[in-house]
Amino acid sequence: RYSVQSIRAQVRAVRRFLAYLDERGMSLDDIDAEHVAAYWRERRLAYERDHGDAAVRLQRWHREGRAAVQRYLRELRGSVPKRPAQI
Repeated sequence: RYSVQSIRAQVRAVRRFLAYLDERGMSLDDIDAEHVAAYWRERRLAYERDHGDAAVRLQRWHREGRAAVQRYLRELRGSVPKRPAQI
């Protein structure tokens, strides 16, 4: 069972991800693992800019936000996009 605060944070994480896709004219059907990774790189840079280099907070923020987006993608697509194998 999730707390109200956790649910709100997860909803915010998914909304930010969907806004990121919308700003780029992309749908969930268009994305692959590289798009998801690019999103997290951009979010991490913004987080570090806004909050400094608080490593423990950053790890928790990333873990919780990533889990929410992964859960959302799994529900809608049946899986989370995986990076292609390195050649």
